[in-house]
Amino acid sequence: MRFVIIGNGVAGNTAASTIRKLDSQAEITIVTDQVNSFYTACALPHYLAGELKKRGLFVKTREDYRKERVKLAAGRKVLSIVPADKKVTLEKKEPQARSPVPPDPGSLRENGGTGVPACETVSLDYDRLIIAAGSRPSMPPIEGVGLTGVHTFKYLDDAVQVLRSLPQTAVVVGTGPIGVEAGIALNKRGVKVHLIEFMDRIMPRIFDSGPSSMLRAILEQHGIEVFTGERVLHIVGEGKVESVVTDKRTIPCQLVIMAAGMRANSELAKEAGIGVAARGGIIVNNQMATSVPDIYACGDCVEAADLITGAPSMIQLWHNAREQGEVAAHNAAGVPRSYSGSINITSLDVFDTHAVSFGTIAADLAQQEGIEVIEKPHGDHDYHLLILKQGQVVGAQFIGDVQDMGAVLYALIRKDRLSERREFGSGRPTIAMLQREYRLSPFLSKKIKHQG
Repeated sequence: MRFVIIGNGVAGNTAASTIRKLDSQAEITIVTDQVNSFYTACALPHYLAGELKKRGLFVKTREDYRKERVKLAAGRKVLSIVPADKKVTLEKKEPQARSPVPPDPGSLRENGGTGVPACETVSLDYDRLIIAAGSRPSMPPIEGVGLTGVHTFKYLDDAVQVLRSLPQTAVVVGTGPIGVEAGIALNKRGVKVHLIEFMDRIMPRIFDSGPSSMLRAILEQHGIEVFTGERVLHIVGEGKVESVVTDKRTIPCQLVIMAAGMRANSELAKEAGIGVAARGGIIVNNQMATSVPDIYACGDCVEAADLITGAPSMIQLWHNAREQGEVAAHNAAGVPRSYSGSINITSLDVFDTHAVSFGTIAADLAQQEGIEVIEKPHGDHDYHLLILKQGQVVGAQFIGDVQDMGAVLYALIRKDRLSERREFGSGRPTIAMLQREYRLSPFLSKKIKHQG
């Protein structure tokens, strides 16, 4: 059977590896417009901060693809999906590389043995297609975003370009985990950093006001200036960045990182007649099947059921993409498997302070009945917040001491009712138990193992 996978991130590579385990004779081709082999964008802040070498970012090398007998068409943009003919078409020429390729990148070469010819029009036939096209940074319509010195922070090339000319002063627009971690990395490089957030607190989608305020204070203690409730109006410069103008101030700078969210790469699917939701995610069922037969989708480009609410959601995180890729691969290969649902699990280090959030935040449940919020702040660097809905854990936030998060996460995933229990930490499960029950991000798994 011929499998074509669009996308070379965690969802696509998990799908390819799973198919190979299920079908030793399958023909598997991964198509990607990136020139690099599979690397983890989660580790880019550590690379930018100088804590990790470039090679340490890569999860797979060219040899790994060959061992799995997976053909990699790298640096090739998919032009269209033709469901009626079961074909995908690729562009005529390889585009320019997004970044210098490391010595063992796994990218496509004319004579490299990866199996797909370069620099010509290519149509790939498939029996099953898996769309794992990922997401891209959302660029707000701000004047000046095209100036030299304005970057996103999604790709390896973004970090490479920033490191080529480290500035004295930088502005990061957006304070989700990507923006905060980019700001911390630049701070560690000696750059003066300003974070700008339109909402009234940092990381507003994953932390409520108490934990968010504590994290803001930690950032400010390390010299990062944080401005909330502020809108960026435009970026000023003659060819290159000179300053950022908000509705409250002007900040001179030489670098701007736009970290204002992500958009699903779903245009190809929509053009092919595949169902796409209003928010831009490809619509899938619990088998990761799309509205078109023999086409599946997974990862950041899909809208899938929320584990807690059951409602369609776009939670674009590593662990969700990994499980979705595995489920899509099983069903594409004819081995039934259902997706348990996406869950918001975010883990990051704000300098030396651990911060973890999972599930729903209290602010999103303010109008609902049966909500109970248990808060336990401890000093300047520890904060525990537990959110219950009719006695069932639906969210939690831990700052500093995260040793009890394993038990709470386990209760959330199991949908246990804790109406009679108000103490954290009893009966904490092992990391092995958590990994069996739910496929966590490897970074989060290591964090739990370290703290538990």
